Amino acid sequence: MASYLVFYFLFLFSYFLLLLSAAPEWDTKCAKEKVSCGYLGEISFPFTTVDKRECGLYIIGCDNNSSVKTINLINQTYEIDSISYMNNSAIIYGLNSSELEPIKNKPNFSINTVNFYVCNHGYDNSHDNKFKYKNCADYDIYFTSTPDKPPMFPIFPLACFPVPFETFNCVDIISLLEIKVDLESCEGCYLEGKSCLLNQETLNFTCGPVLKPPIPKRNDRHLKNAVIGTVL
Repeated sequence: MASYLVFYFLFLFSYFLLLLSAAPEWDTKCAKEKVSCGYLGEISFPFTTVDKRECGLYIIGCDNNSSVKTINLINQTYEIDSISYMNNSAIIYGLNSSELEPIKNKPNFSINTVNFYVCNHGYDNSHDNKFKYKNCADYDIYFTSTPDKPPMFPIFPLACFPVPFETFNCVDIISLLEIKVDLESCEGCYLEGKSCLLNQETLNFTCGPVLKPPIPKRNDRHLKNAVIGTVL
């Protein structure tokens, strides 16, 4: 009888090890995972794709390289031209929008309107608070940013291009919306070993469940041999 109980216990224990080896790893990669999003390239937290919406603010159109990428923030849709990551923050650049009230005064979010100008070489910018963005062969590009004073240098990848006019002093060429998401609020969550979540409807950060380490993978063949050996 005792030998039967020992055999039964060893069999159940070996079967339990088999279940552990087959179990999926605990998903702890949302904060670090990079996913492809068409012309935006690889994106990461706080942004994600529609099929991984549990990992952050999901961007629509990532599965189609040619489609316009958009994001919904508090029931407003914003087009995205590019995303940059800098100094523990993420920055969205898109076409300027008048529908900014829903995200104004939100903690961890800041909004700027960035205007780019094509100006002649030697343009005197001391009287209008324009800042030089880059030098081009036939002209210089300047920018202004409001309400940032002084403005953060835009990361938007604006290239030199042929101008459709020959004589000019300083011409406004494009106006962009800059939405900056400060990620410092997540540091407290990470220090506690928790995930960091950002609600798409309220734009509030919260700490998620405690991050659990992945279950070590085991060799199924060896475990099966252990079960067979126990049975024999």
